[in-house]
Amino acid sequence: MASTMPSDMSADVVVVGAGPGGSSTAYHLARAGLDVVLLEKSPFPRDKICGDGLTPAAVHELIAMGVDTTGWMRNRGLTVIGGGHTVHMDWPDQKSLPGYGMTRARMELDHALVQRAVEAGARQVQGCVNGFGERTGNANILTLIADLELKTGWSALPGDGPERARRLAELSAVSRTVGEIADRAPSGRLPYVGTRAFAHKAGLHASAIRVDPDLYQHVDPARVGNTMTMLVSEMAGRASIELKARELGIDTGGDAALLARVTEAVKAREALGYAYDAADGSFELLLRAALGELPEYFRVESWRASIQARPLPGERLLPLGGDTPTDSEATVRLWVGGRRRAVLGEGNGPVNALDHALCEALAQTYPEIRAFELTDFKVRILDSERGTRSIVRVLIDITDGERTWSTVGVGTDIIEASWEALTDGHTVGLLRAGVVPR
Repeated sequence: MASTMPSDMSADVVVVGAGPGGSSTAYHLARAGLDVVLLEKSPFPRDKICGDGLTPAAVHELIAMGVDTTGWMRNRGLTVIGGGHTVHMDWPDQKSLPGYGMTRARMELDHALVQRAVEAGARQVQGCVNGFGERTGNANILTLIADLELKTGWSALPGDGPERARRLAELSAVSRTVGEIADRAPSGRLPYVGTRAFAHKAGLHASAIRVDPDLYQHVDPARVGNTMTMLVSEMAGRASIELKARELGIDTGGDAALLARVTEAVKAREALGYAYDAADGSFELLLRAALGELPEYFRVESWRASIQARPLPGERLLPLGGDTPTDSEATVRLWVGGRRRAVLGEGNGPVNALDHALCEALAQTYPEIRAFELTDFKVRILDSERGTRSIVRVLIDITDGERTWSTVGVGTDIIEASWEALTDGHTVGLLRAGVVPR
């Protein structure tokens, strides 16, 4: 970041890109008295292998902008070489323009123009957010702001102390908003703003945090708009389970026997391939089941999924072009709302067909289901040395537009593991929406 910052982030004009055109535009607008913000993804000085030659007209503009061109290489025209011939063309004699052109590396040229724009009053912001615009040396601007404000005592945000604190608390929201615009979730490991920036896993951490969160946290997460989270895994102890329950709004009552049972259940299931540190929704169901507080929204009688391939005449079953027509369908039979429902679903593959069938069967009783959307689907082979007999873990993310939750399924094949993750995901969604079994 460069230049002074006003008391608000509004501007008359926002210029995106600090190349010669953008910087010159920002310079002239700022000189005209407008409030200008100049945005650039790359840190200056930065190089670009393009456009090092400047015509007399360009030189005239540089001089008019007050750019110091002392020592810049001059030329008297253009030399064209091609086809075994060399042709030299002098610059035309125009009294309104210098009689020479110039050559200047873009690193120096662009930097000089940016400096003139800033000196004229434009505000320059450079860096990357969530990794967008990242190049070697590019600073993550959100991390930079937090570092300056929290670690050095320097002011990187406008306003007085309370105003800077308010803006600092918006950093995590900015990261999420950029992710939504780009349709790419930010990495959970981003400093300060990532969902796992203040995550704790080991039981020792949890025990210490119950005494004083500052023992394992370098800053208060709330200062950057983030929250502390507990990751439940095979490393969890009773303190981890208790803190995670508290995070989910569940009161365990300090029941040591209950916490011990849940801890052992987590470790046993993690040994089978479950990953509760990445599936808070499935952990909530496990905990509520242990408490006897898990509502039964539906009961599955049976399910099946199939895929039929119809290779084209003369083609292999799975041609490289992927042109083989396939049909996927799934049948789900379950009890919901006191009625038995059997629904046939079709989709792009058997898992998608299962999801369609399950949603349609549940939506007749729970229309809230129609707001649920699967946003992420991850598959991992846990013991690849067993080949096709390997255990598969599926992690899914589901959102209702306001909340997002994750569930996990484990099975001998992708479809089985996906079905477990899907049923858990819809159960968690209904639970967190406050829906009562019907």
